[in-house]
Amino acid sequence: MSRLGTLNLGFNALVSTVPASWGSGMTNLTRIILTNNTALCGLLPFAPGHVTVTLLNTGLNASCPGPPPPPPPPPSMASGLVALKDAATQWPLTDWGTGDYCSWTGVVCDGAAVAVDVSDSSIQVGALRGRAQACRG
Repeated sequence: MSRLGTLNLGFNALVSTVPASWGSGMTNLTRIILTNNTALCGLLPFAPGHVTVTLLNTGLNASCPGPPPPPPPPPSMASGLVALKDAATQWPLTDWGTGDYCSWTGVVCDGAAVAVDVSDSSIQVGALRGRAQACRG
């Protein structure tokens, strides 16, 4: 790419910085167009006055944002099971939400919950109950 004179990368979705190697590897480059690459940031690796640069609507010559924050941790098993309980309009299993979730009715653990069986427990959930009433006719 040392013989390249013009490089038009405008109107793409380029992200991050222009590689530093472009400044030394493209020795004949006299024009670069980076217009409308809004996620480009950082400094250009070209000697001032040597390359004509078109930068409309980019973030170049501004600092790049840091990496995105890590995603939040998944909810704990206990909070997930309590959310299941809280979604019900009727939950007759009174031990749910107190103490160790491995001791709750229907929860089977092997160091962590591996199965939940609350079948035949008279649990009601509003949306399901509403559908059942609509079918009674």
